[in-house]
Amino acid sequence: MNWLYIHLPHLYGETWLADFHSSQPMALTRAQGQQIDAINPAARTCGVDIDMSLSTAFCLCPQLRASVLDARRQRRALQRAAAIAARHCAWVAEDPPCGIYLEIASMAKLLGRALQAQSTLQQVFQQRGYSAVIAAAPNPKAARLLARAGRSQCCDQRQFERCLGDIPVTALGIDAKTELRLAKLGLASVEDLARLPHGDLSYRVDTGLALYVDRISGRQTWLPPPFQAPEQFRWQLDLEQDFDSLEPLRFFLAKGIGEFCHFLQQRCLAAQALQLTLLHRRRPPTNVDVRLAAIDNRPESWQYMLSNTVNRLQLEAPIIAMQLRASVFEALDRQERQLFKSVSQESGEKKSQLLNRLGARLGMGRIHFLQISTDPRPEYQTVYASQAAVQKHRPPAGRNTPLWLAPQPLPTDIDQYTISRGPLRLNTGWWDRNGAHRDYYIASHTTLSTQWVFRQPSGLWYIHGWFA
Repeated sequence: MNWLYIHLPHLYGETWLADFHSSQPMALTRAQGQQIDAINPAARTCGVDIDMSLSTAFCLCPQLRASVLDARRQRRALQRAAAIAARHCAWVAEDPPCGIYLEIASMAKLLGRALQAQSTLQQVFQQRGYSAVIAAAPNPKAARLLARAGRSQCCDQRQFERCLGDIPVTALGIDAKTELRLAKLGLASVEDLARLPHGDLSYRVDTGLALYVDRISGRQTWLPPPFQAPEQFRWQLDLEQDFDSLEPLRFFLAKGIGEFCHFLQQRCLAAQALQLTLLHRRRPPTNVDVRLAAIDNRPESWQYMLSNTVNRLQLEAPIIAMQLRASVFEALDRQERQLFKSVSQESGEKKSQLLNRLGARLGMGRIHFLQISTDPRPEYQTVYASQAAVQKHRPPAGRNTPLWLAPQPLPTDIDQYTISRGPLRLNTGWWDRNGAHRDYYIASHTTLSTQWVFRQPSGLWYIHGWFA
C-alpha cells in the first residue's frame, strides 16, 4: 500500500460557498453549460443528480439555486487542498478537478501504516470543512479508483483484486459511448476488464481504456507529476523604534522592492500588484495596494509607483513593522532579445512608464482601456476595462460596420437616402430587456455622406453610424 488518494467531491462548494451544506439546494454548472457538474446534499435529497440538465433539475426542484463554476477558483481550491496535504507528505500530486495523490511508503516513519495515515489525513481535512473519501492501494490509479468509487479503505494487491468485481465500469469515469460498447460486450465490472488481454481490449473497445486498466491493475507503472506550490513573495522588516512617518523608511522600502524584483527576475516572472502592510502597536494593520498599469519586474517601475503611493498615505498610528506581499505572477513571454533595443521595445517601455505615472498621480482606478466585447449589439461592443486587451485575432478585412457610432440611434427619414447595400438582420439581446430586432443598411444621404441605418419591425428608421 504505497499510495493514498484523496477524493474531494464537494471541493469547489466547500471552498467558495459558505452555505453549501445548508438546507438550500444548490447546483454548479460549467460556463455556458446546461448540465450539472456538482450538487450539494440538499439538492441530492430533492432528486437532482450530476450530469442532469438544468431544465430537468428545476422541474424536480424549483427552489434550486444554480451557480457557474469559475475555472480559476476551481484551480485555486485544488491548490489549497494540495498545499494542506503537502504538510504531511513529501510527494503530492494534483488530479484535477478534485483529487490528490499521496505517496506514503517513504513517509512510513512519520505517518505510520496506511490505515494510520488515512485516519490522520481524514481528520485534517474534516477539521478544515472538507468532505473527503480517502483510499490506499499499491499504485496511484488503483487508489484513485477506490476513492472515486466511494470506498474509503486500505487494500494490498490481493485485496484490491478481490474488490474489482464489486466496482462497476461507471466508476472509471469513461464517456457514455464507451460505456455502451462495454455493456454490449457484457463487461459490467472493472474485474471483467482486467481479465481481458491488453490487445483485445484495445482492439475491441479503446486504446486509452486498455492503458488505464493496465495502470490500475499494476501491469504498467505510472507516477503522477509532483505538485509544486504556487510562488509567493513575502518580505518583512521589524523596526527597532516606532516611526510616525514613512519618510525615514524609504531606503528600507527600496531595499524590499529590490528583493521583490530580484525574486521575479530569477524566476522569469512579472507582477502587476503588490501589497504593502504597515503594522501598528495597538491598531489594525494598514494595507496599501500598489498596482502597475501592466506587468513588470524592473525596480525603477515599482519604486516609482510605491513612492507616489506612499506620498498620498496618511498614517493614523506609529509603525512598528512593514511587510511586502505578492502572490499573483505571470510568466514572461519567451522571445528573442536584441543587444540594442528596437523601436517597438522602446515605445512599449515608454507606454508602460507613462501609464504608471498616470496611475501614480490619478490612481489606477481612473485609468481605463477600450475593449471589444462579444455582444453582437453594436452599442454594447465597446466596453471599458482596467487592463489593456491583447489582440489575438486581426479583425476581418472589408467590414461593413462603421467605426463612428452615434451615442444613441437617431430617427431619420429614409426618403432622403439611396440604399447601396443590405439588409443585415440583427435579432439578439433576448437575455435582457434591451433586445435588438433590426435590419441594417448602408445608405447614401443627399449630403453625399455614407451612413449606417437600420429599420425596426415597427417601420421606423434610425441612423446608427457614419462611414468615413
